[in-house]
Amino acid sequence: MDEKKQTEQFDSESYRYIASYLNDGGRKDTLIPQSLNSDNIQSILDVGCGNGEFLNACKHHFSATIGVGVEPSSEGVKLLQNKW
Repeated sequence: MDEKKQTEQFDSESYRYIASYLNDGGRKDTLIPQSLNSDNIQSILDVGCGNGEFLNACKHHFSATIGVGVEPSSEGVKLLQNKW
């Protein structure tokens, strides 16, 4: 699969995830891997962050001071901007 098709597929899946989240009224649970060593985690990067819920949960769980989310789906970002 060439890079353009991979990007389009990821963009489509990311948008679908965001739309599903908004239609379902938000997830009620967030799974954080217990195998992660939580010592000294100061910053978290979430690529494909969707609505940022997982990033916020991780930031709170690990008491990180910095959380950065990157959402590559421009249509997903527009959907979220219209919602909030």
